[in-house]
Amino acid sequence: MKSITIKKSKSTFPAFIVVLSLLLFSCGGGSQQRAQSDQLDELKEKTTANLKTVIIDIEERVDFLDDHISEADGELRADLENARKEMTEQKELLDIEIENIQAATLEDWNDVIENTSETTARVRNKINELTRELREILSI
Repeated sequence: MKSITIKKSKSTFPAFIVVLSLLLFSCGGGSQQRAQSDQLDELKEKTTANLKTVIIDIEERVDFLDDHISEADGELRADLENARKEMTEQKELLDIEIENIQAATLEDWNDVIENTSETTARVRNKINELTRELREILSI
């Protein structure tokens, strides 16, 4: 029976160093990605907080309408209920945007935030328009 001898190669150590350096290098990229992910999470929190401020404003306006709806009748009541429905729909649009923000990745963040900005601008314009109409209706 022949015995097999394993020769130690002088190239084993340099190969080990190359593999180790590749591993360390790839880990460094992970820390950069982690930092970007942390920044994205921070942006998501700030953007969500801004949207929640608008949502709270809408909810306060809906509460105001609820108070007036309970005292109104006829055409005034119908107009107030319609305005309430439209405001609630605008709030729901922002709720969807918050979901989109929470689901956003680094790759699609710019598109998500652009869509969110456009939606928020449309919602604010609609809420302001409804508020002007309500002021006229209620003579505030």
